[in-house]
Amino acid sequence: MSQNQGIKSVTLSLEVTVQVNGDDVEQLLAAAKLKVAEKIQNDFPSYFKYSITDGIALSLEKAYPGKIVFIPNLKKHGVICSINKSSYSVITPQGRINCKLPALTDGELAIEELLLFASRDKNLKSEWSEGNVGFLRYKDDYVPVILGREKNGKTPAYRINGSERYNLTDIQLKKHLFDAIPVSPE
Repeated sequence: MSQNQGIKSVTLSLEVTVQVNGDDVEQLLAAAKLKVAEKIQNDFPSYFKYSITDGIALSLEKAYPGKIVFIPNLKKHGVICSINKSSYSVITPQGRINCKLPALTDGELAIEELLLFASRDKNLKSEWSEGNVGFLRYKDDYVPVILGREKNGKTPAYRINGSERYNLTDIQLKKHLFDAIPVSPE
């Protein structure tokens, strides 16, 4: 039996306004955190939004492009492709899904499974695009990555379940990114 079986994550979104004194942003935020904690403890807001997720919801600090996740409500695994202000774009076997962070938990997915649904369709186009998964030749290794959205002539490649980000030009994409790890002749 799983240690987390039966656990639900409840995420509350509150809007709390407090008055504080201070000169700089850090000082204001520190004072505001104390006031908010005090206010919530003494008089919890009557209006709030909430969401309930099966399992332990992924925290903001643990969510990043390239992170393998599970969407409990849909019972689907995927990988975070990009993060917007209010949602996360997750590539799944059924395509791209935009969801809120509390809807995600840690996921387990082998890179081979991920390649089945997130690799590029060689018959449709020869270019790499956002959401494609491949192997980036980096130094003497091949690193599994997922591509983000191109900006200013460079495409971010996020290491799968790693914190590294590589900004690649179109030439680098064509030269250093592969659909599979090349087999070296012996």
